[in-house]
Amino acid sequence: MTTAAYLPDPARSRAVLIGVSAYTRMPAIPAAAANVAALSAVLTDADRWGLPAENCRLVVDPVTAQDILDPIHEAAAEATDALVVYFAGHGLLDNGELELALVGGAANALHHAVRFAQVRREVVTTARRCRAKVVILDCCFSGRAMSGFMAAPGPLADHAVIDGTYLMTATAETTLALAPPGNRYTAFTAALLSALENGVPGGPDPLDMDTLFHQVESELRSRGQPIPQRRSRNGGNRIALVRNPATGALAETPARTYEQPRRRRILPWSVAAGLVVAAAGLASAFALDLDPRRPQVIGSTPPGVSAGPATSSRTPEAPTMTSTTLPRTQKVTASWRRDVPTTDGSVVIGLTGVNQDGIFFYVVTPEISCSVKGSQIGESIVVPQRDGVWIRFVLLKRLYPNVNANNEDFDTPVEFQVQWGRDKAPRSSRPCQ
Repeated sequence: MTTAAYLPDPARSRAVLIGVSAYTRMPAIPAAAANVAALSAVLTDADRWGLPAENCRLVVDPVTAQDILDPIHEAAAEATDALVVYFAGHGLLDNGELELALVGGAANALHHAVRFAQVRREVVTTARRCRAKVVILDCCFSGRAMSGFMAAPGPLADHAVIDGTYLMTATAETTLALAPPGNRYTAFTAALLSALENGVPGGPDPLDMDTLFHQVESELRSRGQPIPQRRSRNGGNRIALVRNPATGALAETPARTYEQPRRRRILPWSVAAGLVVAAAGLASAFALDLDPRRPQVIGSTPPGVSAGPATSSRTPEAPTMTSTTLPRTQKVTASWRRDVPTTDGSVVIGLTGVNQDGIFFYVVTPEISCSVKGSQIGESIVVPQRDGVWIRFVLLKRLYPNVNANNEDFDTPVEFQVQWGRDKAPRSSRPCQ
């Protein structure tokens, strides 16, 4: 029995690519529509897979459950070699079950959402003639889809039904997905597109799902972004969706960049769902509407959810330091709702995650921008500047002015002490990368 990757016959394969961007009860996700368009272009590229355009169904801004389930059902019934289902949009939780939000969806409007179990049923049972089934979820809490995904319901629980299945999710089950402000694509899908388009040097041709996953995981991990998850069954890891562009003639094509960060800042883009820490660490879903006039803040995360910090390959524009009086100190309270500058505008602090593993935040100074992973109250970070100047950030305390996560004003502020000094710098508890 061969262990080599196999590229399914595009004529006998189907793909359904779903992107929800124009939400009415939650902030819009313009990147979701761009995601599906770009992914379709890669899958239908004759040099990569060559999926016929008529076999690749794009569903943008679905309003009803049928808008999603009908195309998936039809594709699952028609496909005899491979079925690919992709979703980008807001993910919600309902009693621990993953819900895929439609245009009108929200934590308090779950009737405008599709339970992932319904999608799973179509993939596992309706597409039972397919030897290759791939599901990719780019939404918050997408890791919840791992639970029971490979188990067929009822009497259909046999190996034939679930052979050749691969599930890839943007996040773990309690983590938010991310969308870099100003970027065309969401963080996870940008890494996925980069791997599909540019390939994996030294990887197999065609590009199997496990190799693809590890490339995406490596890219996201290097950026300090949420780590994707995977699960495969009975050869699902050997499924390939594209040839490896990093080998053969395709290697001559210049690599395309899918990440275009403007600042070292990544924000969660599911602001309508989250987890609030209870005594036992349990969680519940919440809703949050943000002022659409403030697009630079498109998400919030209560304690118990890690969105992870962010990095980028380009140094952002930083404010200039207007005062040179050293040493000096100032207290600043940063939060999910907004990033906060110091009084002279020389430093900006913003949160990217607060959970049981610590506090994730970023800083922008006149000389550098960087992010910190999992810091604890009492710890400090020192960022060197020019001419022997340093800036120290001390985490003083976490504030919970509103403990009801269902309230639209819910936030997770953290108080920092900012210290400026010169020459000998104090010791830093954690690196700022």
